[in-house]
Amino acid sequence: MTYKSLEEAVSCTQTDQIEEASCTETQQSSKIEEVCGAILLLLLLVLFIGIPNIVAFNSEPPRTKFTIADASIVHFNLASNNTLYYNFRVTIAAKNLQNYIKSYDKATAIASYKDNQLTSVKMAPFKLSSKNTVRLEPIVFEGNNVMILEPQQLAKYNKETQLEIYNLDVDLDLDCYKVYIHCPSLRVPLISNGKVAPNFNSTTCSYKDDRW
Repeated sequence: MTYKSLEEAVSCTQTDQIEEASCTETQQSSKIEEVCGAILLLLLLVLFIGIPNIVAFNSEPPRTKFTIADASIVHFNLASNNTLYYNFRVTIAAKNLQNYIKSYDKATAIASYKDNQLTSVKMAPFKLSSKNTVRLEPIVFEGNNVMILEPQQLAKYNKETQLEIYNLDVDLDLDCYKVYIHCPSLRVPLISNGKVAPNFNSTTCSYKDDRW
């Protein structure tokens, strides 16, 4: 074999090796691109599917609507020793907006007046069928509390006594769902003294935690 033939053979071998290496690198690059493309596609799917679900989850409406359907006062008097004697009842209507039964085993109703908590009453357990409204048993708040009203609050109390309509707050603590419901500024009429009391205007309660 001549020197030229040997040189050509070496050159061909080197060329083949370079082409083979280049082909290998191309195949590896192609595989990397395929993996990156699959990862990118997966990320896009997560973004397009996940974000709308998160937004919908965070913006979904409360699943149960609570309304103070009726309320009336039998006795409400602030004595000279700053003791408030009270006896009033509240009737709550609960509407299930979901398509399944909801159970409330632990619920507490809390009554307040002029930023002073009066008392709390444990509510009887209740269940709500899907898309159904239930009028719950009346909740009776009765007792007495010592409270010191500010001059402005005392003036409002005297005005309410004159009108025989008192502004009360009722909150619901749904312990089983870790939810707190606020029913403020209920204008509750006094029905005693043999007089015809004005009708109570039903009031929709609001959720302090809008997840339910």
